[in-house]
Amino acid sequence: MKFHSHRSARRPRLIAFSLLEILVAVGILALIMVGLLAMFYQTQRAFRSGSMQVDVLESGRAINQLLSRELQELSAPGLSSTINLSAVSHPPLVLPLTSGGNGQTREYLMQDLTFLTQENDEWFGTIYTIADAGLGVGILYRYDTNFPAAQLGLVANKWQTAAFTNFHRVADGIVHFKLLAYDPNGLLFSPSLTNVPAGLAMTNLLNGDYDYFFRDDALPAYLDVELGVLDPRAVAQFRARLDNPSLSLLSNPRAWSYLTNHVGSIHLFKQRIPIRNAPRP
Repeated sequence: MKFHSHRSARRPRLIAFSLLEILVAVGILALIMVGLLAMFYQTQRAFRSGSMQVDVLESGRAINQLLSRELQELSAPGLSSTINLSAVSHPPLVLPLTSGGNGQTREYLMQDLTFLTQENDEWFGTIYTIADAGLGVGILYRYDTNFPAAQLGLVANKWQTAAFTNFHRVADGIVHFKLLAYDPNGLLFSPSLTNVPAGLAMTNLLNGDYDYFFRDDALPAYLDVELGVLDPRAVAQFRARLDNPSLSLLSNPRAWSYLTNHVGSIHLFKQRIPIRNAPRP
C-alpha cells in the first residue's frame, strides 16, 4: 500500500501597508513639506529684505557722493544781491523713535538747497528741492544751469525760479534732508556765535535748527548733510494708504498710522563736507 503525503497548499503571504501606516506616512510627509515651504519662504523674505536694504544703502551713498562733489566746490562771488548758499525748511515731521511709540520722538526735516559753484569763468547754479514734502515722504529733484561770470550780477537769483519741468528726479522715499553749517573752528553757526560773517542771515526754527542764507563773500567752512530714506516697499505701502495726496500727512490718517508704525524702515545717513573755498582759521 502506498501512502501519499498531502500537504495543504499555502497561499503566498501578501506584504502591504495598512491604512493606518499610510495615513501616518502621509502626515509625516505633509509636515516635512510644510517645514520646507516655511523655510523657503523665510529665506526668500530675508533675501528680499537684504536686497532692499542694499538698494537703499546704495541710493543713500550715491546721493551723499553727489552732494559731496558739488557742495565742496561752493563759491562766493561777493555780491550782496546774490545768494551763495541757502537752505530753506519745510514744516518738520515728528515721529516716534520706535514702532508703537514709547514717548520718545525724533524730528525729521526737509530743506530745499540752492548754491553757486565756479569753474574757470563759468558759474553754475544748482537747486535741490523736495516734492511732496508736506506728505512726510518726498521725492528729491535737482536742477542746474550755467552762465558766464559777466552775467552773474545781471542774473542774480533769477535762476532759482526755474520751472519745475526743468528738474530731474534724483531719489524717492526722502523723509529727512537737512544741512548744518559750521564755522572754521567747527562750531555750528547760530546767533550766539561772535564770529558770524556779515553776509550770513539765519532764520531760527525754534527747535535748534536754522535756515541759512549766505551772501556777499560768506561761506561755511564745513557742511553736515543729513539724509533719511524710507525703503521702497514701505514707500509703496505708504502711498497706497494716502486718501488724498493733495492734503498734508496729518489729513491722511491711514498713511500717518502706517508711517509711525514703520519708523524702523527709515535709513539715516550723515556726511561732513569741507568747503574748499571757505576761509580757514
